[in-house]
Amino acid sequence: MKKMKKKIILGSLLAVFILMMLPAVNAVEYNTVAKANKSNLFEQIKDMDIEQLKEQLNNNDTPSKLKIILLFGLLLGITALTIAVLVIVVFKIILVEPSIEFEPNYDNNTLTVISVDHNYTLWSLIENNGTGSYNTSGLGLFVKVGDIITECSGEINLLYRPTNIQYERFVFS
Repeated sequence: MKKMKKKIILGSLLAVFILMMLPAVNAVEYNTVAKANKSNLFEQIKDMDIEQLKEQLNNNDTPSKLKIILLFGLLLGITALTIAVLVIVVFKIILVEPSIEFEPNYDNNTLTVISVDHNYTLWSLIENNGTGSYNTSGLGLFVKVGDIITECSGEINLLYRPTNIQYERFVFS
C-alpha cells in the first residue's frame, strides 16, 4: 500500500513538474520574439526626431503588434498561475488530513457528522475498514456537518484513504 502511495505521489509530482515547465518553453519563445522586435523597433526609431516618432506611432501598426505580444505574455502568465493554483488545490484536497467527528445513534443505526475542519473533504475518499456496512447514497460530494450515514450495521471503522487516518470505531447491532 505504501509503495503504491509513493508511486502515486511521485507520478503526481512528475505531472506537476511537466505542467509547470510547459509555460517556460513559451516564455523562452516569447523572450526571443520580444528581443527581435525590440531591436527591430530600436533600429527603426534611433535616427528619428520626436515629431517623426509621434507620426510613426500614429500611422504604423507597430504598437498594436507590441500590445498583442504583451497580451500573449500575460495570457501565458495567467495560464501558469491557474495551473499552479489547481495543483495546490488538488494536493490540498487529497493530502491534507481532515479532522472529522461522528456521533453514533445506535437506536436508528446512523452516524452523524458533528464537525469537519474542511469543506472540501470528499466522501469518496472515506471508506469502511471494518466488517460492517452503511449507506451514503443520500450524501453530497463533500463531507458537511449534519451529514447522516444511514443503515449502519456491524463494525464500522472509517478510514481516510489518502493518508490512512483511522477515525473512530463504531459497532452497530
